[in-house]
Amino acid sequence: MIISNRHKFVFVHIPKCAGSTVRELTTQFQDEELPADKNIKYSENQDSLAYKHLPLLVVRDYFPSQYNKILDYWSFAIIRNPYDRFASSLSQRLKLISSKPLQNIDSNSINNHIHDTIDYLLRRSEPNCLLQREYIHFQRQIDYIVIDGQIIHNKIFCISEIEQILEKLSEITGENLSKNYYDKTHKKNVSVVYRNDFFRKTLDYTKPATRPLRRIIPTTMKEYFRSFVYVPRDNRYHKIFTDDYITNFIEYYYSDDLKLWDDVNSSYGT
Repeated sequence: MIISNRHKFVFVHIPKCAGSTVRELTTQFQDEELPADKNIKYSENQDSLAYKHLPLLVVRDYFPSQYNKILDYWSFAIIRNPYDRFASSLSQRLKLISSKPLQNIDSNSINNHIHDTIDYLLRRSEPNCLLQREYIHFQRQIDYIVIDGQIIHNKIFCISEIEQILEKLSEITGENLSKNYYDKTHKKNVSVVYRNDFFRKTLDYTKPATRPLRRIIPTTMKEYFRSFVYVPRDNRYHKIFTDDYITNFIEYYYSDDLKLWDDVNSSYGT
């Protein structure tokens, strides 16, 4: 969460919804943080809380001063299609628990990790359940948007509206955040993996022998090679991420997020 007392705005950071991009550009305006000294009863282990991703109910009950600023200041959040977000959250989870990069993990292992994650979430399916730090990327989006049945933010943006977000924040702060964003040459946030297991195994085997060649190969040739060997994560694992078991789980566990996504998109006429 970013709280700016100078400019009177609050950004509620929902995990895996482009929040890191906005946080990077707005941290300069942050004036206070949530104190990490509360005995929060929602948590199984308070020491493993992700304080920058605390849901609204926790903020209201344990940090009333900061919660009131969400109500009093111009507050906003960014949401994402729940199906895409779940795939991104799974990738993040695999990065945290595996010693291998995602592209080096075989499909069977990925499937096992997915089922373990879903089992964990199903055991914590009650409303307003606060997930542990290692699972915080799976926290329902609705928990950061709605409290007591009411949307409390001034604006809910879709993940595709980064330019509109930066325009609004530039207006509020007087800083050209759009220029800062493009000056840093931000790249589209797309995870890539090996096109198939054959490429993964072959390149892992030949990597030591070919390492000296990388210094002399032209950049354009390296880029062509990468485009041939790697594909976007969702292309490679589309069959896994769209499996009926996962789709049915998302429709059950994230039913409120799906409705919120549809409502926000409908309000924009998209």
